[in-house]
Amino acid sequence: CGGEWIGVEWSGGAGAMNEPGRGGASGAGAYAPRHAPGGEPAPEGVPVGIAPQQQQHAHQHWPRLAHGVQQQFSVPGYGTQAGYVGGDVGLGLHQPAGFSRHLQPSHMQAQGSQYTREYPSYGSQTSFDRTYAGAYGAYPAREAQLGSKSGGTPASGTGSGGTAAMHGLRRRDNAQPTVGWSQSGASGAFASQDSDSRFHALGNLFVMLAAVKNHAAAWWKQISHDFSLARAFHLYIRPQTAIYILMILVPCFFLLYAESPSAKSSRSAEALPDAVSKNVLGVSEALDHSASVRENVPIAGAGVNGGDRPGTAVIAPGVSSISIGPTEVETISTKGGVSLVAVCMNRHSTLEKALPSWLSVKGVEEVVVVDWSSSPPLEDKLRGTSDPRLKVVRVENEPKWVLSRAFNLGLTMATRERILRVDCDYELHPDIMAGHPLDGAQDQPLSQFYAGNWRNAKNENQIHLNGIVIVRRADFWKVLGYDERIQTYGWDDEDLYTRLEQFAGLTRMNISYDYVAHIQHDDTARAQSGVRFVEVEVDFNRVLLGKLDKWSRIMLKEEEMKPSQYDVVTSSGGYVVLRSSHRPDGLIELTPESFAREAWNTGLGRRLHDEYGTPWDVMVTMGTAQKEALLEQLMKADIERKKFSVDGGEDAEASELAPAGVVIVHVQHGLGNRLRALASGLAFARAARRGLVVVWERDSHSGALMGDLFNTTAARVCVLDKFKPRWPFQEEVKWDAAWTKVHAYNYMETEGEGSRKGEKIANEDGTLIYFKGAYKMESPLSVWQNENNALRELLPYIHPEVAKLVSAIGDVDWSTVIGVHVRNRRLTDDIDSVDPTAAYGKSATETIDEWRAKSSYQNFVPRMREEIQKKADTKFFVASDTVAVLDKLKAEFGDRIIFIPRVCDDRDVQCVRYAFADIIALSKTRFLLGSGWSSFTEAAERLGGMKVYTAGRDF
Repeated sequence: CGGEWIGVEWSGGAGAMNEPGRGGASGAGAYAPRHAPGGEPAPEGVPVGIAPQQQQHAHQHWPRLAHGVQQQFSVPGYGTQAGYVGGDVGLGLHQPAGFSRHLQPSHMQAQGSQYTREYPSYGSQTSFDRTYAGAYGAYPAREAQLGSKSGGTPASGTGSGGTAAMHGLRRRDNAQPTVGWSQSGASGAFASQDSDSRFHALGNLFVMLAAVKNHAAAWWKQISHDFSLARAFHLYIRPQTAIYILMILVPCFFLLYAESPSAKSSRSAEALPDAVSKNVLGVSEALDHSASVRENVPIAGAGVNGGDRPGTAVIAPGVSSISIGPTEVETISTKGGVSLVAVCMNRHSTLEKALPSWLSVKGVEEVVVVDWSSSPPLEDKLRGTSDPRLKVVRVENEPKWVLSRAFNLGLTMATRERILRVDCDYELHPDIMAGHPLDGAQDQPLSQFYAGNWRNAKNENQIHLNGIVIVRRADFWKVLGYDERIQTYGWDDEDLYTRLEQFAGLTRMNISYDYVAHIQHDDTARAQSGVRFVEVEVDFNRVLLGKLDKWSRIMLKEEEMKPSQYDVVTSSGGYVVLRSSHRPDGLIELTPESFAREAWNTGLGRRLHDEYGTPWDVMVTMGTAQKEALLEQLMKADIERKKFSVDGGEDAEASELAPAGVVIVHVQHGLGNRLRALASGLAFARAARRGLVVVWERDSHSGALMGDLFNTTAARVCVLDKFKPRWPFQEEVKWDAAWTKVHAYNYMETEGEGSRKGEKIANEDGTLIYFKGAYKMESPLSVWQNENNALRELLPYIHPEVAKLVSAIGDVDWSTVIGVHVRNRRLTDDIDSVDPTAAYGKSATETIDEWRAKSSYQNFVPRMREEIQKKADTKFFVASDTVAVLDKLKAEFGDRIIFIPRVCDDRDVQCVRYAFADIIALSKTRFLLGSGWSSFTEAAERLGGMKVYTAGRDF
């Protein structure tokens, strides 16, 4: 065709990339070697596919090649990576770039592909030019050749001996246009760009006539391997061969005519992007925003934010869409220097502080800031910034912050060899790049990258520096960047670092925190709204990700796994606005709901156990809502402890070092006793800055759970209906070390085993306190007024069924009502199946019975008459443990008696609800005529705060 040949590429259709047993049905592309004018010569030739009927010939004359193929990873079916299986395995051979040299065997392609560790099942991958091939078509990554998206689709003519062809144009200054062609079973095209940063070849697929299929094998047989290809043209011209040659030459001459000198002169470098944007060659528009095109297109006009500087183009004119992923961005050639990439959602104030330090970093050639739907746009804060290195990419209409997608977009827009990836709240030292050198030249393997490491943090603020990264751009895309399935807070950084180590073969080096600082803010300022449990989110994503396939090229072949895609809304200078046209599914969408719930629950438990010392046995009966409520309490307690230490409290040093602890309050006996112990536990937890767990079990004393009386979920109280561990917890400590930090106090003396009522409770950091009792905790941190205030804070959360009973009383002027509580029953008649002496002890039983004898309803009647004489409109709200008492007092005082009608005076759920409604009503009265030694009377007093007069003592 004249001029200089680019080279020839054969694959797929001639059987080179066949799956064993399937002939030529699999049309995966091979590779085209680097050919840079004036540079290092490419490896000898390009791969040539051998039809199955010719493989025996190949085995005889190119034994080293066949041997090289056998050395691969034994993954058949994908180009030259296939193992040698029978006669249906395609072999990739090298053919010289020109006609004047003999065919020569070479096993370097097969061996070279071993050098690329990552994805052995994707065609030939050689170390010479970082070439990738296979389902994505033929393209050498370093030379910026792109395989079309349909590169892995077999052409209709593909089969054993079937052919399809690809042709390309090549431009070079002051040179005649040249043509190369390839024989391929893939329906893909390629475009190459070599080291002088100009377009040199564009490819377009031509499907050859069906007759080629009948002559391809004959053509090869007529050319002996020890003859040059040039001699073959002269010595073996036969009719069918002539047809074959003409079918090649006709499109070649057509292309030469189309690329005549006049036409060539009209296609200047400046006009090239327009031609590409028409997509006339079937090449993705992603070519339009390659580094060279962007940097060679001067764009006049305003700067990023309307300044007077000329803006640097973020993308070339005419580009309508941008795609993320290796098939689009991996092949963009890069220049030396550093691209600083940051992504922000809101964070306007921190960006203002951080940006000057970014621009001061030595070696930074460009600063790419991705504005992830900030409101208002970050452009307002950047207005007036005149530094030409600044490029701003805004993405509109994103409903939530997704770090993985945002940074992949930022790295797509970056054009420099080295990447400095930062968060918007990082301030940098000017010498950070000098302090973290990346070894190896651009064309040599890199052995390390740098990343933040929370384990090296000297304080809590430095923990947030885990996201900073210094890495070569090529290595970032070698592992496909961030996993875009991670769309909530946590694990995105660590996942990337792990893949850089495992799949790119790099060594992780720690960033020195002498070169970076975190602009402090609390977790409420995080871009992800609704992030409540930072560490739990990390564990959650880690667990879910571990159940899915690795973020890899194989996975990305699936349509639903495509990385993000964006439409260009506007573009002006260094400012571009995009809108998502495709969002990949996140981990939650890709994971069964049941497993996601289990993973979240496990993450909560791990945090409570590992950081706050909560034994696993305690959490056996703790649901997700309870764990969340407890963790919220503990996180708030941590904040209070830190604030207290700053304020200079006595335990400032200890509270700064130790996390908040947990106090478990295991309430006992009847409703009044349980409310007393609960009030004491609430007050203690608040004063000690601890998280509270309430154990409220159903038993003979109370058939109602705490959840039957309160909306505990709305109140954010962690309540357990069952408690697996059993006093004195001797077995539990054998398998869970968390029990060694448990300080247990049991006031229920009848249980023995060291139980002792009234034991002083010590509040020591680093411990979990377990308290079991029907009484208040003996501690200066639990005092009467604080206990009552804490209990009253639960009143807005009373159960709807209880509220309904209270409202049934109707409209009452409570200022005229006196409360009356009659504790009428003796202990022997109180609770079925409960032996009072065994339950309370002999002494306590005798005391209780003494006071109940003084609380007979007859003892209340004289005092009630006195109150009527003092004030004629006096009424009484009466509560009693015996329904008959209500009827007797009603007969005595008529309409002056108010009560909640019921037929229940037992201990089942509904009876206890009636009792709780009585307590609430009593708490509303002017004052209370109560029973002595009664926790029920005490509960009404705690909630109401009124004066109490006790039967047998005050009247």
